[in-house]
Amino acid sequence: MNVLGKLLLLSLLKKVSVLVIAKTYGFPRIYRRIMECNRRFLKNEETRKLVRTKVQYLFRLPRKWLQLAQNKLRGSAGLGIVASGSWNNHGRQEERVQQGGSKSSS
Repeated sequence: MNVLGKLLLLSLLKKVSVLVIAKTYGFPRIYRRIMECNRRFLKNEETRKLVRTKVQYLFRLPRKWLQLAQNKLRGSAGLGIVASGSWNNHGRQEERVQQGGSKSSS
């Protein structure tokens, strides 16, 4: 086995071992510890909200990937995942503002 193959194998084994440890300890406990550190070390409320939002996104990302893969296997377009995301909800709100006429056009 060449050096590149050994490095790839080591990288994969490292990721699997971290996943096994995380599953053993429990993802809810890991999330709580991260949020405790967020409250303890970050004093700016805006930064806390940003960190909380990003951590929630990262914890939910594997489930979204799984749903996307399942939708692809079923032949669905996978639009349910996009529609449930916060990005699309903000886009809809912006469209409502534009349709309501409260936004001025130049």
